[in-house]
Amino acid sequence: APVPKVQILNVDELVHNSTDVLGFTPFPSEDDVGELDKRFIIGVDDRHLWNDPNYPFIAVGRLLFANGVFCSGAMIGPRIVLTARHCHVDGTPGVFAPGYDNGNRYGEAQLTNVLFTTGQEPNSACDTKGDWAIYALDQRLGDRVGYFGAKLPDHSMLDQPKFYHIGYPGDKDGGRRPYRQTDITIHSKPRTFDCDSTGPIWTNTDTMGGQSGGPLWELDENSNRWIWGTLSVGVQSSTETYSGFASGNNMVDGIIYMRNQFP
Repeated sequence: APVPKVQILNVDELVHNSTDVLGFTPFPSEDDVGELDKRFIIGVDDRHLWNDPNYPFIAVGRLLFANGVFCSGAMIGPRIVLTARHCHVDGTPGVFAPGYDNGNRYGEAQLTNVLFTTGQEPNSACDTKGDWAIYALDQRLGDRVGYFGAKLPDHSMLDQPKFYHIGYPGDKDGGRRPYRQTDITIHSKPRTFDCDSTGPIWTNTDTMGGQSGGPLWELDENSNRWIWGTLSVGVQSSTETYSGFASGNNMVDGIIYMRNQFP
């Protein structure tokens, strides 16, 4: 299997001045019930198994590298996938399977290329904001399962339980099944946007290893799904627990760049 070709750009090289990029719904969904209904959850863990066979859920999938490392990711173009930069395994082949649930329900594609940026101070808020990577695939799986749009954060939507996340947590079913969380809130303080006005994003999402790279998305009034960020890190202290998502202008610009490079 091929090793993904790495392309690294300095953040200053990704400037499109765009605020969003549209997604694609491959076929009419039954309705929006999947995102809007509530499930019974035991205890404080708000993640629950979710194997709905409709868009947008099947546009989220699992990346698996030849050395056994796996992460979550989301189709963000016909043949490109958004995930976390720290998921990248240098010099190692990998595959992506959208809608993965104990097997490849909607096919599998090889990772051929990857884009991420440098220029952020290590272990800083800007490093979290920049912890995204975009892989190109050898097949247009997005034509079948659809793909998300992406946008810059809208500050008027902070501190409201309006967001969704799906990933493949290693502490549940060995990372082989998708788990969803609803009613996620993006915190306005003390940390969100502590790099710049577009990121990173800090939330109350429940996270474990394997969920890295999973999307945080908004369902708008026109049934468009917009990714705001990709899961980067979970933080726990004696007083609080929160999770951070890579996000922002460079991520949206990177998506536009990769869509143009790999249509």
